[in-house]
Parts: sequence; structure tokens; C-alpha cells
Amino acid sequence: ENLLEKGKLEFIKKVQDDFFGSDNFPEWCRLDEETGECLGFTSLMESGGVGSFFDSDGVIKPESEWDGIISSTWCSDSSTKTALSITMVDKDFSCDSSVDPFKVTYFKSTLDFGGPLAEYESVQRDVAEQHRELGNAYFSTDAAVIFKEDQKESSDLGINLYFGGLNPVGGVAYGSVLSYLMADMMLATGSILFVFLYLLFSLRSLFLSVIGIFEILVSVPMSFAIFAILGNGYVSFLQFMGLFIIMGIGADDIFVFM
Repeated sequence: ENLLEKGKLEFIKKVQDDFFGSDNFPEWCRLDEETGECLGFTSLMESGGVGSFFDSDGVIKPESEWDGIISSTWCSDSSTKTALSITMVDKDFSCDSSVDPFKVTYFKSTLDFGGPLAEYESVQRDVAEQHRELGNAYFSTDAAVIFKEDQKESSDLGINLYFGGLNPVGGVAYGSVLSYLMADMMLATGSILFVFLYLLFSLRSLFLSVIGIFEILVSVPMSFAIFAILGNGYVSFLQFMGLFIIMGIGADDIFVFM
């Protein structure tokens, strides 16, 4: 679908404003070297920005001006795209509007985070630790909550909303995956309850059901302990998801032994 609609553009700007206006964002943002203030999004929804649909007050410009904005800043002529449109809209965007109106199916906005974090001397020191702190303290909590709330609203508008980091092992990617992992792990509670009730129904014994669940669950920290003793210091997200598999295998073994 074409994103060049007033409601959709205003929603995309709202998402950016939600991130930029969050209470804890100033602790993590990249600062302007001259003003010392947080730098905002590099985006075509930036208030008063080059090629933006919004004026300096954040009010969307009349639709009658949109074609002129696109022709003068997104395109250098009827067939050549500028760096602005190459980096911020989909690759299928065409500067030729003689046949069809301008159409955009993808917008990209970029937000930089600053460093070094507090208690670190340089952005080059303890890079992994700084990324994890950003992921744990901001993205897996504040940013993830904001994003998921906006994602619910985006589906009503027919917009797919995505976010991630350029660095696949950086704080943004780490925090993003961690937030979804924690949400999925909460589902494990339901899985444990279901398996317990099924054991109780099948075995007709509260004692065997409790001991069975205990044996299944205690195997998880024991396996991680052995994993660490053997010299492995890295634990992936996929290993946490193994709890669901262990629940199935463990319950099956109980019935075999019985």
C-alpha cells in the first residue's frame, strides 16, 4: 500500500515522537556537539527537515505541496533519485510521476545513540558490556514497551512496523530480542501449568506430578551449570527457548518410566 496518506504519515511521526519523548531517552541519546541537546531522528518525518512532510512546528503540510517536496528534494530530475530517497524510501520508488502518482511502500528512519555510557572511559572500551547495558536498561524495557504499543495501532492502519540495529550484536538488537524473549518465556508458565495438570490427570498422583515437574525444571539450571563448567561463557537466546522442548521430552519420559 502507498504510505503517502495523511493519517499514515502522522502515525509514523507519532512513533518517532514517542521514542524521542520517552522519559529515559535523554540518558542514552547522542548529543549535539554544539547545543548539547539530544539529536533526533534522521527521517523524512522530521519537523522542518529537508524533504520532510512536516513543518518546523511538527504540523503536516498540505497534500497539494507533497509532489513539489518530492520532486525538488527526493529527485534531481524525472528519472534520477537523490541520496535522500535512495536511503530513506523503498528501492521501487520512482521519480517519474507522469504515469502514476508518487508511491512509497517503505520509510526508513534512523536514531543514533551516544557513548560512552556512564562509568565508561571511552566508546572503544568494554564495547560488549556497553551494548548489553543499553539493551538491558533501555531497549528491553522502555523502547520495547513503546514499540509494542505503537505496533498494535499500526496494524489498524495497515502499516508494518519494524525496528532493529545496524550492529547485529549491538545494544539495540540485543535489547530488541531480549524483550521478545522475556515475553515468550512468560508463556512457559502456561506450558508448565498445562503439563502439570496433564500429569496430575494421567497419573492420579499429586506427589508424582510435583516430583515430575520438579525434575524437569531442575534439569535446566543444572544443564547451564555443566555448560559453564565446561568452559562455555556464551549463552544464546535459543537456549532459553529450549525450556519448551525440555517440558515435552521430560513429560514423555515420565510416562515411559511409569
